[in-house]
Amino acid sequence: MDTKASEADDIDALLRTSSSGANTPTSTIITGLNEHLKSMAIRNSAPWPGSTYLIRSYNTHQVITLKEGSLVLENQAGDAGGWKWACVEKKGWLGFRNIVSGTYIGHDSSRNFRAAMPHHHAWEHFCVRPHPDGGYLILMLHGDTFWKMCEGPTGDRLVEKPFDGDSSGSPPFLDNADGWVDGVWEFVKV
Repeated sequence: MDTKASEADDIDALLRTSSSGANTPTSTIITGLNEHLKSMAIRNSAPWPGSTYLIRSYNTHQVITLKEGSLVLENQAGDAGGWKWACVEKKGWLGFRNIVSGTYIGHDSSRNFRAAMPHHHAWEHFCVRPHPDGGYLILMLHGDTFWKMCEGPTGDRLVEKPFDGDSSGSPPFLDNADGWVDGVWEFVKV
């Protein structure tokens, strides 16, 4: 059973019980809390091999989608399934395979992302790090330096940006210097 879902069930059980005492009700009902806690457990999922995810921007909620062979950001997930990414692992590196095409998200020499390769090699290797304000950074190696996946200035494609290593301080969203929206992502387990 999923640990987060189990924790939500434990909170459920705790909310249904109460200790004895003067004028204390025998139970407490908080409408909608169970569903809210369970949805939080799914929404805030850390990517794990063997699971499938919708990957979306923490800030704009745009969804990473493979559409007609191109990796794009869409406002909605749509019906075609190009937004479903199976998380896999190879030598400790994560990879994201599109369940429709069988191709992996990877980067190219022009600082762009694509989902064109049917294999999980170095250019399709990712490290995912939690961000202190929520969501996750998706990082990949360039030599000995991590670069992060970001939304491009037009808001419809993914680009690479050098990771300065400072995840604190300024908000992880709009980088006014170049118009990119910094790469903070949510993994919604489906």
